[in-house]
Amino acid sequence: MELNNLSDVQVNVQYVSGKLTVDLAVTGIIGIPVSPAQQDNGKSIVVIDPGHGGKDPGTIGISKTQEKNFTLPLALKVQALLSQEPDIEVVMTRETDVYPTRPERVQLANTLNADVFVSIHGNSVEASPQISGTETFYYKRSSSKALADIMHRHLVEALGFKDRGVKNGNLEVLRDTTMPAVLLEIGFLSNLAEEQAMLSETVQDKAAQAIVDAIKEFLHQPS
Repeated sequence: MELNNLSDVQVNVQYVSGKLTVDLAVTGIIGIPVSPAQQDNGKSIVVIDPGHGGKDPGTIGISKTQEKNFTLPLALKVQALLSQEPDIEVVMTRETDVYPTRPERVQLANTLNADVFVSIHGNSVEASPQISGTETFYYKRSSSKALADIMHRHLVEALGFKDRGVKNGNLEVLRDTTMPAVLLEIGFLSNLAEEQAMLSETVQDKAAQAIVDAIKEFLHQPS
């Protein structure tokens, strides 16, 4: 038997009394197990999406930094902080250097009926290395705009990068998800000073804490 996507399948083999049993179970969307308990344990579900990955490097920084190598370490810091919150269940669209497609990222969040979706990115305009700053995107929904406003305020206060504002963006992971969703452009990898800051542990720790503080503030707002 040949399996096309072995990483998406759990294989359990048993040999009892001369009988071989092979049990195959699909683990879930993009290889991430989706447990009913995750959706029914009373916790808020937060999906963190490190942009790009695998065959998709994302944008390229002034020092040839690949965006995917910025987004994942930062997202893992966010995951570690959120994992300490007793009322939050954190789910990652990727935890390694792989490439889930945008529809797969959307499908994961929608299938989980997540409460919040946060996609983490780094910006770049190679032709204009003087451009800098943080910007936060949402798409149409008032709940997404509310999340974006809170998220942007926390990031700008924590990092001190230029405030490029909160913007409406017709982006697939924002448009097609069904929960409050934001896409964060933390800063510009094409700006030398900002790239160096974004790749530092200190700034990533500040950004991760700001993202977590914003998520907690949003989730704890009066309904």
